[in-house]
Amino acid sequence: MSRDGVEDEYVDYAVPKQLEKQWLEELTQVKLDLLEQPGNSLVLNFLLNNGDTRHLARILDATPQGPFGLRCAFLEGVLKYVELCTRAQAINRVQIREAADYVLKQAQIISSDVGHDSSDRVRQIIASANELWSSTGGGAQ
Repeated sequence: MSRDGVEDEYVDYAVPKQLEKQWLEELTQVKLDLLEQPGNSLVLNFLLNNGDTRHLARILDATPQGPFGLRCAFLEGVLKYVELCTRAQAINRVQIREAADYVLKQAQIISSDVGHDSSDRVRQIIASANELWSSTGGGAQ
């Protein structure tokens, strides 16, 4: 419930569910087009918030963009997205492993950019990706 009544006003317009679905599809495509721009972790937040599990391949084609914190946020978002997809049974073990490999490789790139004293945040991302890999029965990477 909002304090300014916007949600109630929207409901009063009785927008057909099919039109809302169409709007969400259009907005999703706009968001996915932002995957190769700085701040691309926001695309993952959008997909996670909408429970949209259809875009793992497209996400894995992207690279973390922006400064250190945004690149880490992107990889953390990928891990959360894989978890969402796994819970929804939208991906298989091979795809989970591909995602874990992707996160590990990207985290290593970020780590090398930071230097020999890699941050705890990157180490946690690597540990989470290794755990994801292990969850498929493959053992740690």
